[in-house]
Amino acid sequence: MATKKRKNQEFRNFTSGIFYSLCIALVLFLATLLVLKLGPEISDLVTL
Repeated sequence: MATKKRKNQEFRNFTSGIFYSLCIALVLFLATLLVLKLGPEISDLVTL
C-alpha cells in the first residue's frame, strides 16, 4: 500500500512538472511571437 501511494505521488509530481514545463514553453513561445510581431513598435516604446 505504501509503495502504491509513493508511486502515485511520484506520478503526480511528474505530471505536474510536465504541465509546468509546457506552460512555461507556451508563455515563452507567445512572448517570442509578440516580440517578433511588435519589434519596431517595442523598440520605439522602450527608448532608454
